[in-house]
Amino acid sequence: MTGWELGLVGLAALVIGISKTSVGGFAAMAVAVFATVLPAKESTAAVLLLLITGDVVGVARYRRAADWGLLRRLLPSVLPGVALGAVFMWAVSDLALRRTIGGLIAAMVLVQVWQRRRSRRAGGEAAAARAEVGAEVGVAVGRAEHPLVAVAAGVAAGFTTMTANAAGAVMTLYL
Repeated sequence: MTGWELGLVGLAALVIGISKTSVGGFAAMAVAVFATVLPAKESTAAVLLLLITGDVVGVARYRRAADWGLLRRLLPSVLPGVALGAVFMWAVSDLALRRTIGGLIAAMVLVQVWQRRRSRRAGGEAAAARAEVGAEVGVAVGRAEHPLVAVAAGVAAGFTTMTANAAGAVMTLYL
């Protein structure tokens, strides 16, 4: 890795940290940088470690405000999504995975834009900000009551986080 690539990866890691604290969806740019500089499978693993670290810090900080029941309903379906993502990553080439990462990131950016516009119309900037921060740590802003919503969100979140580290938009919609 060249010096500029190492600097770019360092900057992308910083962006991931910032996205976990204040700017949801910002990590998508960092995921794209990692996938450009590193082989796709290695970039996914590296970003996943950074995101898990951010999640641990977020859960530690907001553990009293988290809706653990909502998260417990989601967990059983996240695991099959992660397994599907792992099988997919094993079966596809690096080029196919890069294209999948790009497609998933583009889709998640569109979901984020749609969700923000919907939130602004429904309750203003404050509601959008609460939903964004809440999604990062599992704080329920609204409740997804139908069990199939949890299953669909869990599988989608597991697959997208395993293949492209892009589950933030899915979690924002679910939570």
